[in-house]
Amino acid sequence: DQVELVLNEEIEPYLPFNPFDAHIGFIINDTNAEGISTILTATIKKNSAEELYAPFVAANFAPDEVTTDTQSLAELITKTHPLAQEASTAFLRIVIDIHATFTQLIFIYNGKLRTAKNIPLGTSFFSTTTEPKEGEQAQAPSIDVTKYTEFLNKVLFTCDAIALKYSQNTTEQSLFFMQKYAGIDVP
Repeated sequence: DQVELVLNEEIEPYLPFNPFDAHIGFIINDTNAEGISTILTATIKKNSAEELYAPFVAANFAPDEVTTDTQSLAELITKTHPLAQEASTAFLRIVIDIHATFTQLIFIYNGKLRTAKNIPLGTSFFSTTTEPKEGEQAQAPSIDVTKYTEFLNKVLFTCDAIALKYSQNTTEQSLFFMQKYAGIDVP
């Protein structure tokens, strides 16, 4: 309750937008023997959250809430990776989750969720959809290879910049892409 009371005020200097334009959540990630806790916060702009609600709106269903649980995703990846049980292996996993208007990067270091970052670029940046002519079937979205390359370079640059602080102690690094898009032929 105490964390929730001061969260907006404490997190504001770290956000590139007003905290009132965002959904902010937190979890207590670790507590040491002295009772000092590490708190992990999550923030998403309200307009980005609308994209997460879009499938429910399309299905004419109104959920009370939608949870994007990166902590559970981090635990799933950690528990299912073959080297996760080896104490001598320091590993960094970066999950890349591409949406229409943004891409989420989730950083998991030694089995613990460390940070997540949203980049305001998604499939709408590198793919185009053409409206079908009368009597024709809709075409699958097509990829602009130059834009796709630019998109990947920006995503990988951000991954490298954030991963740099973990790389000195890391013996293994890997990238996970969350999904392949149906109908999009990625080069």
